[in-house]
Amino acid sequence: MFREARRWMVLRPCLLLAAVVVIFAFPQRGSAQVLYGSILGDVKDATGASIRGATVVAVNKSTGLARQGITDGTGRFNFPDLPAGVYNLKASQQGFKTFERTEVTVNINSVTRVDVTLAIGSMGDSVTSAPSRRSCRRRPPRSTST
Repeated sequence: MFREARRWMVLRPCLLLAAVVVIFAFPQRGSAQVLYGSILGDVKDATGASIRGATVVAVNKSTGLARQGITDGTGRFNFPDLPAGVYNLKASQQGFKTFERTEVTVNINSVTRVDVTLAIGSMGDSVTSAPSRRSCRRRPPRSTST
């Protein structure tokens, strides 16, 4: 019996040391994979000045999931934890034309940057931007008839 107790006292530190070595030898194996991506950017006017308080909306084209945010004091917006997919991004502020970028792709475990420049005009006007084309189009304001 005494022999077994002594053997256990020698074996326990060795097992503990082996466990610590195994835990620290493979740190990447235990880390979790992020299943989301994000969209972030800055909203500025044509002169490069930051626009705070602008409304920014990201809508997933396939699921309809919509996230809305307001730019901070430096004109920045951030939509963290977005499911992967293709999004439409709109930014608007009173006194400026609405900006729209189509086909913003969000991938798992990545950050997509979209910087926005708002042109002076009314919110009924819009500027649409697609990543594959460099053209802009102007939409006339919607008329409300009763």
